Amino acid sequence: WVPLFVPVPNSKDGGVGDNQEKWIPNPSCRSALHISNYAFVGKLMGVAIRGSHMLNLDLPSLVWKPLVGENVTLSDVKTIDVISCGLIEKLSTAGAPGSDISKENYEDYVPESFVMIGYDDKQVELKENGKDTKPTWENRLEYINLLKVSKLNEVRSQVAAIRKGLGTIVPIQLLPLFTWQELEMMVCGKREIDIDYLKANTRYRAPVTEKDTHVQLLWEVLKDFSHDERRLFLRFVWGQSRLPYNPADFKQKFEILACRDNSNNALPVSHTCFFSVELPRYTKKSAMREKILYAITNCQSIDTDHAAQNVNWDE
Repeated sequence: WVPLFVPVPNSKDGGVGDNQEKWIPNPSCRSALHISNYAFVGKLMGVAIRGSHMLNLDLPSLVWKPLVGENVTLSDVKTIDVISCGLIEKLSTAGAPGSDISKENYEDYVPESFVMIGYDDKQVELKENGKDTKPTWENRLEYINLLKVSKLNEVRSQVAAIRKGLGTIVPIQLLPLFTWQELEMMVCGKREIDIDYLKANTRYRAPVTEKDTHVQLLWEVLKDFSHDERRLFLRFVWGQSRLPYNPADFKQKFEILACRDNSNNALPVSHTCFFSVELPRYTKKSAMREKILYAITNCQSIDTDHAAQNVNWDE
């Protein structure tokens, strides 16, 4: 079994640079079956767009750009592989005034052969018989150029398959009308959970009103939450991790309901199928924060179907 997506290089060896949470297609997945699986991922993206659903995908611009026909550059590679791009930049200026690299120490900065480490942590030959070719000062331009080309095209076939699958659901000729950021938003929704945006798409079922003290406390607590905590809250009340791109895409608004137990020791009760929560009338912000955090970190499953036989429904 080989995973279709692998963590980006920035997330490895303790983490370095930005976008450490993102994933990249696995370069090792090149078989016909793998390519058809990537096409299916593209179809899922198309269904998400057509049906106003959200996919919880954290993919870099290196993937999104080709889907809308934009060219990928080294800047895109740098957002997920800062070490490799740092090496390319250093080698590109070798011998120039101010550079630390010269003919005398060049071989200290390059590997022993024309190879690179791919996104899947496997060695990739930059050219035929690359393992038998040693990078030298004389062939440095060839080495740098091959390294750039390989980094830019390492997952080209996988992304092309995703685009092909996407094109079976959404007219592919329309994709260049959007930026890659817009396409990501249409497929995945808003990555950052804006509490004011959620509040503007919230309803209150009587006797709960927008002006109730515990409702105001809820918005304060959510604004104090980190991005990951907000994501957990959204998953707790809706089973999803992102909000729709447009207000019109909310098939149901977030709803705050009355709760039978209104003590500071009560826990909120969510109804993921209806995007709603029974919110106790907490009188202390600290109590609300504590109970909501407990609920969202300990209730990861959106239902009890998998454990229904072990539930004592009489309690």
